Amino acid sequence: MRAQTTDHRTQTTEALFLRRAIKYKAGVRFDEHERAAYGRDGFVLRHAMFSPAEIQALCETVEEVVAGVTRRALQADAGPELRLADGHRLQFSSRAVIQWEWRAGSQEVRLLEPFTHLHPRFAALWTDLRFTQPMEDALGTPEVAPYTCKLNLKRPREGSEFPWHQDYTYWYAFTPQTAHEIATAILFLDDASPANGAISRAARLAPARAGAA
Repeated sequence: MRAQTTDHRTQTTEALFLRRAIKYKAGVRFDEHERAAYGRDGFVLRHAMFSPAEIQALCETVEEVVAGVTRRALQADAGPELRLADGHRLQFSSRAVIQWEWRAGSQEVRLLEPFTHLHPRFAALWTDLRFTQPMEDALGTPEVAPYTCKLNLKRPREGSEFPWHQDYTYWYAFTPQTAHEIATAILFLDDASPANGAISRAARLAPARAGAA
């Protein structure tokens, strides 16, 4: 999961983090430009909000947790595995849904949901101001609460693509009355670039007008 980094790259990231730390010393609320960008584009992108040391610790925790989840899932008394119509292989174990890679018999984890209960370092993210304050601004509320959490992995060689989708569709299916009160926050633990299959997005659709065909 972790990308190989050079000393120069690490130093650059540390310098950027230090500049960010100074900027956000008083808090991590949206500034006026981010607020305008969120209203226009539907997302805000921030760089180096976590230090290289924090990212390294989280990456190590990911490997530790995934290894433990995999080990437990392969035990004889683990939860059953099922395959959905679209080919997804799911298994219930460790109080989470494990989505294995598509290939039959693969023991590579593709997704864990939920996952923050699996380690205190993950659980602490729910109250980290770098998540909560921007989300309060995005949703226009004085307080936010957890809805769900998901750990996505895309391993070398076997890691498969994540098809185009909208999160809102899933929220609406499970909580149609309050789906508009949910938003997504993502923390990338690897460099996100075209070379390693980074996430991409479609252009934002214009909202439907009443009476439009």
